[in-house]
Amino acid sequence: MTRKSPELILMSILERVADFPPVVSNIVRHSDLATLTFAALKFRVPWDLFLNDVYKDYITVAGDAMHPMTPDLAQGGCSSLEDAIVLARHIGILFALTGKIDSSALKGYAKERRGRAAILITMSYLSGWVEQGRSAWLKLPFRLG
Repeated sequence: MTRKSPELILMSILERVADFPPVVSNIVRHSDLATLTFAALKFRVPWDLFLNDVYKDYITVAGDAMHPMTPDLAQGGCSSLEDAIVLARHIGILFALTGKIDSSALKGYAKERRGRAAILITMSYLSGWVEQGRSAWLKLPFRLG
């Protein structure tokens, strides 16, 4: 779906919310067509987390810069908070032990976060892929919980 007209976007959204309570479809129906746009969510493979360093000297990335993910698990903000806690813990422990801070704190942070971030990126994308698909049998395990 590239360059869809606002009318086509509106029709597509209404098809997707057909099973929702009427209040939802009414909100969609009364949307200002001038504000409707379509941008597909992209999956960015998490290989960079394993193949490259996400820090250099005293600089690192965190949050969406480290682990961009689709919103399907609603974990982007939580992951950013986890980043902050893990990074602070690594810096704090290093400072408590040595009285100084160097790049080894960032290295420890990156090493600890890469596995969890890769899993969340992948699972979020897969969850959205299944939920947005038309196949009911694929959706069933996600709706049983």
